[in-house]
Amino acid sequence: MHKKSSDDIIHIRKAEFMKIIGRVEKINNNKAYISLLRASACGANCESCSGSCETITHMIEVDNNINAQKGEVVEVKMQEKDGLRASIILYFIPFISLLFGVYIAYLLKLSEPMMFLFGIIATAITYGIIHIYDKNQKKHEKIKIEIAKYNP
Repeated sequence: MHKKSSDDIIHIRKAEFMKIIGRVEKINNNKAYISLLRASACGANCESCSGSCETITHMIEVDNNINAQKGEVVEVKMQEKDGLRASIILYFIPFISLLFGVYIAYLLKLSEPMMFLFGIIATAITYGIIHIYDKNQKKHEKIKIEIAKYNP
């Protein structure tokens, strides 16, 4: 049996947080509705880019525990694992369901337009399930999103 050394100790890393800057668009009761600017693939450095990229914003609802006001810039924090899980749920699972729908239509020897339709229907059903799952997550607050004052 060997003696434990400091190299044998497993170090547990602190939970890391994703931090995104957003703007408070609306306040309703104790909820803040925050628009987040989605980072583009080119790094969101629009001043130096000649490609006319479309800016996409996402609206999220969070508890207004810092008494933020409409128009205020805030920092939105969530654990990286929750952000990764949300990305998988929103992008990867619907893509797999699209492929699954097309594959089922292929096995049934349907035409290509029908294969496309099966894929779209499978994706729509998946997004419906995701919507129900999202409501359940909000009810049980399994994904913790916090806001904090933004200090540049």
